[in-house]
Amino acid sequence: MRLTKINLPFLTLVSSLLFGSLPSATASAYSSDVTMETIKLKITGVQNNPHPAVVLVPTTGIARIRVERFKGMIIEQDINVQVASLTPGNYSIRANGSIIVTSFKTDSTGAADVMIRDEAIPQSIQPVTKVSLIEVLDSSRRVVLTGRFKGASVPGRPTIMGRAELTSSDKNIKGVARYVVRPIGNAVEQLVIVEIHNMYLRPQPYLVRFISSTQNRALGAITVNRLGRGIIVFTTNPGRNEFDCEARLADDRFPRVQDIRVIEIYDRDTLRVFARGQFKRVTPTDIKEMATAIELSGTQAESISQAQGRIRIMTRARDNFVEGRIDVALNGLNSGDVFDIEAEFDDGTTVILGSVTGDADGSSRVRFTNFPYRQWDTLLPEPVQDVTLIRKLTIRNINTGEAILRGTVNSDR
Repeated sequence: MRLTKINLPFLTLVSSLLFGSLPSATASAYSSDVTMETIKLKITGVQNNPHPAVVLVPTTGIARIRVERFKGMIIEQDINVQVASLTPGNYSIRANGSIIVTSFKTDSTGAADVMIRDEAIPQSIQPVTKVSLIEVLDSSRRVVLTGRFKGASVPGRPTIMGRAELTSSDKNIKGVARYVVRPIGNAVEQLVIVEIHNMYLRPQPYLVRFISSTQNRALGAITVNRLGRGIIVFTTNPGRNEFDCEARLADDRFPRVQDIRVIEIYDRDTLRVFARGQFKRVTPTDIKEMATAIELSGTQAESISQAQGRIRIMTRARDNFVEGRIDVALNGLNSGDVFDIEAEFDDGTTVILGSVTGDADGSSRVRFTNFPYRQWDTLLPEPVQDVTLIRKLTIRNINTGEAILRGTVNSDR
């Protein structure tokens, strides 16, 4: 199964570098069992910047390590290295001075986004929190980028939380905003997480305004994509969470997020308000978590008898709500074939969760969640309100309807 992913072109990193939102070395554990650290990579000087237009960019890369545990067991881990403005060509990633993690090729602008997951990570650096030094080497084995991880700190249980349901005159637009205050080491971390869905307007940034009894100001912007979805996290510690889009919450701008009463999302040119919500304080509660793994078995389908798969169904505590998640990993598929993932529930109803395509090596993986927070996440279909009610999963060829893999959820889950 292929577990290394390279996404090109790399516009997100370039934007982060240019506008200063790239985090400094920070550590993260958004939920109590997710540990993550993000660092900037420094230029060593062995290459000249081939793009003078961005010569003032202070760095040309970031690196991130992430480990997710469930009841003490590691269920997912990855290393992500993102680079921009290198000399186009072939490179490799080295950990701790001697371990070659993987090789990659940049695009024509010298950019690449490299993800190494799970069993593709060398055993000697598992869990990935063992990585202290990360380097990017050119084809001559010269170090062009380097960075050191400082070690992750796990935040404590939230002490203050608030939630606002975003409403709009357009009945299709939905959204939610949450603020969280929690201890981390000797410091206090504050976050405001804003999500919007079904905002089928021109893809562009829309300003986010917060209102308290003493302040009324826009702190940043949320960018809505072509699927009508956007997310932004304002935080006192950028890089300390799992979100791809974040902005620094400066101490002099709402020093107490719990004072925020109202949030508005509006157009920066016309000042039209598209969504608005009022915050209400919520009490942290104990949430029951569960996880079950399903090994998919073949259906004797002659067209693809070598197919194998594994699905993990989980419910996780995320602040004060439950994340429902379905992780799908398949291999032995026919390259280019498209397959539906069908879920059957306890009441007998069936829902198509989504589709996957066999990669060049016959593998495919996807994550469905009611809380998509990373670029490869897919939003669960609206009919799926409780993943714990799923009793059977089937993988079908989208063209022929032929079932190639099936799995049944353990009844004592």
